[in-house]
Amino acid sequence: MACSVTPSVGNGGGAAGSSFAGGGGSPSSAGGNVAANQGGAAGGPVFVLPDASTAPADAAEPDSTAVPASGDANCGSTQSKLEKKPADLLLVLDRSSSMGEAMDSSSNCSAGSTTCSQRWATITSSLGKVLTSSSKDLNWGLKFFSSPSTTGAGGRGGFGVDNCGVSSGVEVSIGPGKTDAIQTQISAAGNAGYTPTRAAIDAAVAYLKTVNDGNNKFILLATDGEPNCGSGGLGSTSSDLDATLTAVQNAVVAGYKVYVIGVGTETGNLTGLAQAGGTEKFYSALTPEDLTAALSTVVSTVTAGCTYELPSQPVAPDAVGVYVDKSVIPQSDTDGWSYAPGSSTTINIHGSTCDDLKSGQKTQVEIFLPCKASEPIPTIIR
Repeated sequence: MACSVTPSVGNGGGAAGSSFAGGGGSPSSAGGNVAANQGGAAGGPVFVLPDASTAPADAAEPDSTAVPASGDANCGSTQSKLEKKPADLLLVLDRSSSMGEAMDSSSNCSAGSTTCSQRWATITSSLGKVLTSSSKDLNWGLKFFSSPSTTGAGGRGGFGVDNCGVSSGVEVSIGPGKTDAIQTQISAAGNAGYTPTRAAIDAAVAYLKTVNDGNNKFILLATDGEPNCGSGGLGSTSSDLDATLTAVQNAVVAGYKVYVIGVGTETGNLTGLAQAGGTEKFYSALTPEDLTAALSTVVSTVTAGCTYELPSQPVAPDAVGVYVDKSVIPQSDTDGWSYAPGSSTTINIHGSTCDDLKSGQKTQVEIFLPCKASEPIPTIIR
């Protein structure tokens, strides 16, 4: 799993030969930092440098420990420290009538029962726990299927109700601080209708294409069974599995991996959906504890990774120094860094170094871009 970086360095009046970025003024003509804001690359969370306006009061003093930049008066080398920017996760949530059944069987189960755990009530509770504990590293959004606007709430609709209806757009748009809005929507919607998974995935992909925040984006599909509504119409219960597999594959092509959580016992078809979504296997949830653990695992996965965006185009492909905890790492696609396919500004970190970053054993990634291809890359920075 990868995470991207979008560095941003404030203009400053650093002294000659310094890579310090000051809090104001114009860039130094002899070694001041220069960099531009850029959007992150797909594939994982994105990193961004703090804005210069938020620098502490003592930031006016040059950093005497920074790597010296070139003395060439016409350019300045760049050293960037990177901070994490959130990923986007769109929850695509099945609210079909069968979500009123028990977690561990296909028997009806009332919300609040002391003898069984209802699927919808468990979803509501487990999501509440995970949403409340989510960090700023993740922006949530919500898409229901079927849509409450077509089926209403509280059970299968009657004559003239579209049990397969999926509206365009989403119930809660992706962004920071949306957890309360999502819980409110889930509590108000209830469960009703059939399982138009294909239409929901298509709508999710169409929506995500409109979200231009530079973050990496993922879909979390939570469902309790086989997709239906294959022939459309108000009352279709025919299987739509093949078309749903295609929709999930199309989501991956668009750049959105699909994680799948299966709630209840009728989930045998979900392995194929997870594999089509690029995530290998689905997470089975037969108990409330299973569901909370599955949600937490997905959240941890999408907020980890090792993909970064350079602050600017290097003067030459090899004129890049990549540092983890102050030490340079080699250019290697097995245990070092390499350019992402087709890009000269996006890099991936591989192997044990990436593992150490994801586990927290190593914490800081920095980029050094010399202003001339002939300038040496330091092996250690301070």
